[in-house]
Amino acid sequence: MLVDPSCEFLLKGFNGGYMYAFQNGTLKSKPEKNIFSHIHDALQYVCGKILTTDLKMGGVSIKVKEPSFGQARPEAVNG
Repeated sequence: MLVDPSCEFLLKGFNGGYMYAFQNGTLKSKPEKNIFSHIHDALQYVCGKILTTDLKMGGVSIKVKEPSFGQARPEAVNG
């Protein structure tokens, strides 16, 4: 994923602003709601709706046909 440097809230969220707090020594099951959580929630909704994509970077094509949610790995094809 490429993120434009002008997307400051998104980048700051990736750098620790979007987080899960600790409670009694373990992580809570839901992230903290703060100024970074809303844009990251929106990004998750968009990414969850992507059904097909073909990423061509550095001579390698990565084709993801359907979200797998950890069940399978995308195919990497030299091209």
